[in-house]
Amino acid sequence: LLDFYDVINVLGACEIS
Repeated sequence: LLDFYDVINVLGACEIS
C-alpha cells in the first residue's frame, strides 16, 4: 500500500496538471 504522502503527491499532481 502506498504511503499517505505518496497518495497526496499523486492527487496534487493531478490537480496541477
